[in-house]
Amino acid sequence: MEGEYMDTRRGLSDINALEMLGGYKKSETINRIQFFYLVNHEKVVVKYSKISADGKKYWFGITPNAIKLYKSEKNSHIIFILGYEGIVKLPIEILYKYIQKANVTKKENGEIKRHHINISFSSDLCLYNSIDSFILDDYYFYNEEIVESELVEKKRDIILEEAKNFIDYKEQYVKIGDKAKRRKESSAQKKRIAILEDHTCQVCGFKEEYIKANNKKGWIIEVDHIIEKSKGGGESLDNLWVLCPNCHAKKTRGIIEIDPLKKVVKEKGEIISIRDNHLGW
Repeated sequence: MEGEYMDTRRGLSDINALEMLGGYKKSETINRIQFFYLVNHEKVVVKYSKISADGKKYWFGITPNAIKLYKSEKNSHIIFILGYEGIVKLPIEILYKYIQKANVTKKENGEIKRHHINISFSSDLCLYNSIDSFILDDYYFYNEEIVESELVEKKRDIILEEAKNFIDYKEQYVKIGDKAKRRKESSAQKKRIAILEDHTCQVCGFKEEYIKANNKKGWIIEVDHIIEKSKGGGESLDNLWVLCPNCHAKKTRGIIEIDPLKKVVKEKGEIISIRDNHLGW
């Protein structure tokens, strides 16, 4: 089962995950497990996921010894980091109920090595095992500013590697409550491409920054699909490029044309060169 999952960490740091909950006051490490005390005095642990090869599921492994420690330390919640999708703050009692029927990996002597925790995005955000499922809508948190600030701080080679490893999800939307919301990983991928191209239009070189209402820096730039989504295009590295609003409007109206197979861009029928830090054209 584990071979179906990608091992490279791609997603929020523990500290930024906790920031989505208002931050933490202190931490302590017991038997190599780090516990955090939130500002509301709750005691939590943070787990980072592995993502399935099809991008539909997040997977976590928890050992029986860890479970014993959670209980003895009176841990109140476990925080699951779902890549850049956000986090789930799960009451620990739900976890204890879940693992009673969870899939497990066993040691050679038959003892449980770890419990498998599965969270699915195929319809509702859902914690599930072979017997039961738990809808997680009430425990889900996301903050776009925190995600964006983390991406901006990362080194370029790490961002490029994350962009290359992005999985184009068939399920681009997840139902949260009564509304269908777009997967946040797609938004993170567009931010990666903008960073790789230095927030600069790949056609005309336009670059303009401004200060947003939250006093954070923003850029007047648009990350566009080379092959439109209506024609099957997704958010893979080779199907996104960065345009200013003017050049985006030109592409929409057919003045600028791009051919990904021939790897050429034309403006008014004439081939033009573009800036390129991620397509490899």
